[in-house]
Amino acid sequence: MHYIWQEAGGEEEQPDLGESAQEKSPYGKISGHGIAPTSAPEDLEISMEETMTGADAAHLPVYVTLTVLKELSLTLHVPGGKRYRVPLHLNAKEIQLIAYLAWLHAQSQGQTISLDKLREHIFGYGRADEDATPKKLQDALDSAKKEIRRQLRQTTQQVNQDAGYEAIPPNLDIFAIRNKRYGLLEVCFVSDLAVIEAQHQLIQQAFDEGLLVDSIPEAIKEACDRLRKAYAGDFLADLLHESPEEVGAWVRKPFTLYRDYFLQAVLYAAEYELRVGQGLADEHLSDEGEAAEERRKRQRVHYSRAAQLYRTYAMRACDSRVDLKVTFGGSGRAHGERVDMSERTLRRCITLYGILGSTHMVNQVYSAYYKLMKTISAKAWEPSKETLQDLQGAQAQTNAYRFPVKVMPHEPPPPHMEMGGSS
Repeated sequence: MHYIWQEAGGEEEQPDLGESAQEKSPYGKISGHGIAPTSAPEDLEISMEETMTGADAAHLPVYVTLTVLKELSLTLHVPGGKRYRVPLHLNAKEIQLIAYLAWLHAQSQGQTISLDKLREHIFGYGRADEDATPKKLQDALDSAKKEIRRQLRQTTQQVNQDAGYEAIPPNLDIFAIRNKRYGLLEVCFVSDLAVIEAQHQLIQQAFDEGLLVDSIPEAIKEACDRLRKAYAGDFLADLLHESPEEVGAWVRKPFTLYRDYFLQAVLYAAEYELRVGQGLADEHLSDEGEAAEERRKRQRVHYSRAAQLYRTYAMRACDSRVDLKVTFGGSGRAHGERVDMSERTLRRCITLYGILGSTHMVNQVYSAYYKLMKTISAKAWEPSKETLQDLQGAQAQTNAYRFPVKVMPHEPPPPHMEMGGSS
């Protein structure tokens, strides 16, 4: 059974961020229901030198990469390019401890959170007041750190034993702790989020410069493809599926943020394919024979790709109530941003399938979407008048529909958390 998150009744408290992690490495050598993506974390090859910022990876004798999309993973990297994935057997609280700090680390290397906030957000969640005393929460935190370090040390010992020499310092750690503030050491690198952040910055810069109004540049389409490939799944998706009652509300912020980046990339990739297909329709109208047939084939390929991408957006946008933007109106309230955008992309999807003459796909996509939205909204959602009109037109296999010239705007990304200054 999927865990249904209650919609927030008020403004959520922001994590208390601010101080950069100053603790030195302990071994002294290192400074400083939808359509799921197919990539898995272990399949994502990421070059440390290409994606790491703020440090020269070439000078790191040993470093640790973490991933938090879909599932948590830790991988040890040693000189010579060898790497060793740590076989983690952690409970829900231990996973969250690492993932929380990894999220902050990815936002800005060296970011920390106060001890009180960390204990409250992770170890205090779901506890009765009498079981949430500072001492009991601290004991839970200490126990989690101890188990994480034990499993890290166990892998380190095995690697050194197999290598026949000390390839990895035996006291390798990932936690930076100073003045009752927690973070990750500079030895750590959150590889999947680094790729997502880098590609999103390219896309967002193009948006801010007005380059995505009427067309999608090839370079931005490539950035969208790289981001989509790197998006192995939602933030801690496996944990949220397996133990939702154990996961604190803090996870909703990174969960929503990185879904927004992913969905933005899906939308602009779809718009790119649509524009290319429309360009083929508008050019060489006097072509006949084989040239015209070849042009029509190419147009159908691009329209088909666009339809698939719009379908991905529509089905993925509202498949989880953990997402802060998935809210359904009632009593005069409007639906949330995700709901509106998902229905708009559904309309584009079924219209394209109608143009392509794929009536069976029109019915298949709409049926799946209808079931999803009824389920996720507890039957509060109803299709809009525009959606029903486009559905009827698509089922009639019309090819007369013309999309507007301007690119469909993506909903504004969630505001970045305010980061305090480093000290």
